Amino acid sequence: SSGDRKAAALHQLRLFFTALQFFTRVPVPRWVGFAPEWLNHCTRYYPLVGGLVGLAAALVYVVAAQFWPPMVAVVLSTAATVYMTGAFHEDGFADVCDGFGGGLSRERVFEIMKDSRIGAYGTVGIVLLLALKCVALASLPTVATAAGALLAGHTWSRLCSAGLIRFMDYAKEEGKAKPLGHRMSGKEFAIAVGTGVAVLLLT
Repeated sequence: SSGDRKAAALHQLRLFFTALQFFTRVPVPRWVGFAPEWLNHCTRYYPLVGGLVGLAAALVYVVAAQFWPPMVAVVLSTAATVYMTGAFHEDGFADVCDGFGGGLSRERVFEIMKDSRIGAYGTVGIVLLLALKCVALASLPTVATAAGALLAGHTWSRLCSAGLIRFMDYAKEEGKAKPLGHRMSGKEFAIAVGTGVAVLLLT
């Protein structure tokens, strides 16, 4: 019935907004609400969220490149996405650098990664990561190429995270990321792949 179809569409929209809220600082409408189980199904929309972040990055880059050199435009684009995502991914990368740089055992690695403070390995890791990203993007031959790389890269990186959830087990039995640490269904992963492919075709 039309009522069932509307309810199903509304649920999918809520799942998308849940993924958007989890990965970015973009405000979502209050009517969306929240339910813990939605975190376990919103993974299908990870690439779509990545596409929106990538689109924002590309737009900032294209506009900035009209006024400043490529390196300046790339830095401004990177700053925009770091703010948009609340440095979510950079913080996670820093945790990994600190954990594997300073931990000599599995238990010690997890202990370091749970610490909210950033250490030397994390600091150096973020600096090198952002430097490599900016230099690589600034070296691309045209503005259109860099914009396409931003859009595709942000989309497919989120698809990779969905792939890890689909095919791998969570490393620990407890932790703040546990609600997302499950195996996606084949249908959910197919939706994520379809979104990623669609963005790639558009670029």
